[in-house]
Amino acid sequence: MRYLYMKKILRLIHIHFSALFISIAATGCIDDSVTTSGAAQPEFSSDTISLGTMWAGETSSTAMMRIYNRGAKGIILSRVAVAVCSGGNLRLNLDGMSGNEFHDIEIRANDSLFFLAEATPAPGFTASVEVTANGLTHTIPVSGTTISPMELTDMTFTSDFTIPAGSSVRIGGSLTVAPEATLTIEQGATLYFRDGSRLTVEGTIIAGGTPGAQITLRGDRLGNVVRSIPFDVMAGQWEGIDFGDASCGNELTCVSVLNTRSGISLSSESDIALTNCRISNSQSALLTAQDARIDATGCEFSNAASALLHLSGGNTQLTRCTLSNHYLFSFPTGAAITLLGDAALTVTGSIIHGDGPELSAPAPLSPAVLFSNCLFGSNGSDDSNFNGCIWQTDPLFMLDLDNYVMDFRLNPDSPARNKASHARTDRFGVSGTSLGAYN
Repeated sequence: MRYLYMKKILRLIHIHFSALFISIAATGCIDDSVTTSGAAQPEFSSDTISLGTMWAGETSSTAMMRIYNRGAKGIILSRVAVAVCSGGNLRLNLDGMSGNEFHDIEIRANDSLFFLAEATPAPGFTASVEVTANGLTHTIPVSGTTISPMELTDMTFTSDFTIPAGSSVRIGGSLTVAPEATLTIEQGATLYFRDGSRLTVEGTIIAGGTPGAQITLRGDRLGNVVRSIPFDVMAGQWEGIDFGDASCGNELTCVSVLNTRSGISLSSESDIALTNCRISNSQSALLTAQDARIDATGCEFSNAASALLHLSGGNTQLTRCTLSNHYLFSFPTGAAITLLGDAALTVTGSIIHGDGPELSAPAPLSPAVLFSNCLFGSNGSDDSNFNGCIWQTDPLFMLDLDNYVMDFRLNPDSPARNKASHARTDRFGVSGTSLGAYN
């Protein structure tokens, strides 16, 4: 079950730090002699010290590498130092000692040292580290991308506003689009939301990404929880998006909305058109709608603690979408699609598969609920609500849950390939006739 992956994450964190301290503490029977031969050189666990993506003016995540002595005799690192650092500062920790330069550090035979680095970058940050042993100097570049975002805190747009193409915007508190105002987000922009922040749309939002320049709305945590676990798998980093009553004309194309607490919610009479979007990883339902109008084409709805779609009344059309729940931190408490009241739903050429039930709705199903040419993981049969569907079939997504890879594209031998009635282009720019969001 999916909650086991959360246990695995916690276990990996424990193992990660336990191994670090055990490696430092372990001694054993080691030859204490030291060689000065130029052929005796350290080896490194990585060619680069990677700090990932960093906020300008803030402390980066910590990069860790190991410096190995594979030889039968000890070696001396005569100098380990920051060689170049421009646009910020770089801090080192070698074998538990902090500083920017170290001298005469011994690595015993068949042993290693932990080497840590962190930075406080400015725009244009570049750095490298030099390690000298037995007369030979090794230069290790420091890599990382520094973001200098536009900052918006508790902002209300009372008139039209455009976030330019390629922009990085960091949002704190509430970002509100007032009635009669339109927020336009141009291609390639990324909106990073701080913990507790929310986007409220009383007016209209137009977000026009492309396959080559997609738009992302996500939390502002960068890097990894620990080395192998990225923050990208952690839900609940920001609140989500609320569309108010009568918010209309909303259009999202090639937009990803990731890692929220409450997903996307639409109130009475609001409407939204989603094309080639990815809505993923919510601590509650992924998309909740009350008497709203939703038109989604080529979209991925994935991974939520509750329902993927929780629809009460209104009218929803899903065309060539993928709905799959493999939430990491608990078993889903709701069906992938939950219908209440007189909700009208038309689903065509889509995939519904994953943990938990796939559909929850009042019985008998309303004639306003129709699935055509869809692939289900559950067992079932066609009737007046299900037409030409494929039942009890694994779509063979490109998932790797053990390594937290949530890729809902299809394997080459997927039974969902070449089953759609016509070709369309997905959010990666690939054209084809597969069921679901991806070709």
